[in-house]
Amino acid sequence: MGYVTPLDQLGGEIKARVEAADKSLGRAEDLYRSAGVMLIEAKERVLKTKGLTWPGWLRDNARITRSRADELIMRPVTRDAPPL
Repeated sequence: MGYVTPLDQLGGEIKARVEAADKSLGRAEDLYRSAGVMLIEAKERVLKTKGLTWPGWLRDNARITRSRADELIMRPVTRDAPPL
């Protein structure tokens, strides 16, 4: 095969992509955790509001399922770091 990119350059490009992906994963986790914290607040407020149900509020407002909300709510609780 006729390779065009020198091996040392290829290695640098691989390293840069892996570092960028790792950074993106960290940012995604931060966003999931902050959504979980907001869901905890929303759930407390919805359950205290007459005429609202948690599944209905999720469907109409956050547009996520109850199981997805439960998964996100658990992220801040199960992490070593305090919630955002």
